[in-house]
Amino acid sequence: MKAAWSVLALGLFFPVTGQAQSALAAGARVRITSPRNDLQKHVTTVTEVRGDSIVVAGQAGVRAVALSDVTAIEVSTGRRNRIVRDGLIGLGAGFAGGFLLGALTYEGPDFLVGSSMEAGALLGTFFGVVGLITGGVVGAFDHADRWQPVQGALKASIGPTRSGGVSLALSRAF
Repeated sequence: MKAAWSVLALGLFFPVTGQAQSALAAGARVRITSPRNDLQKHVTTVTEVRGDSIVVAGQAGVRAVALSDVTAIEVSTGRRNRIVRDGLIGLGAGFAGGFLLGALTYEGPDFLVGSSMEAGALLGTFFGVVGLITGGVVGAFDHADRWQPVQGALKASIGPTRSGGVSLALSRAF
């Protein structure tokens, strides 16, 4: 049993770091949350990384933020457009609106349609295609960032207590 505790104690002295830790470097575009500094998903650029803080550039100038005050950091991994998403939204909205319009305005059989369901399907298809094209064009100009969370290093320590027991302390640092 003592051997298991020894292995556990030895393993806890080696910090476990996240893969995105190296992405937090000068020049990186980050989204930072730090309630103590009134930053809620604040998008900024890192100008310098220090041991216990990062220096970020913002509209108000350059400021240092202690890593112990940071609750979340996300690094931008690029931008993407939303052609497919917005196109599919346009397709669905156009088809639904066109189907309702066609079904509700049906007056009787003619050379194209023979029932209100056929009229709804025809008009829904037409408005769905128009919505798909319109949504795709809107999505081509609608860009969004991709964000990857930065996992901080997990630090652990083990030590004696006053009562003769053992205490385990865990902390996370960026």
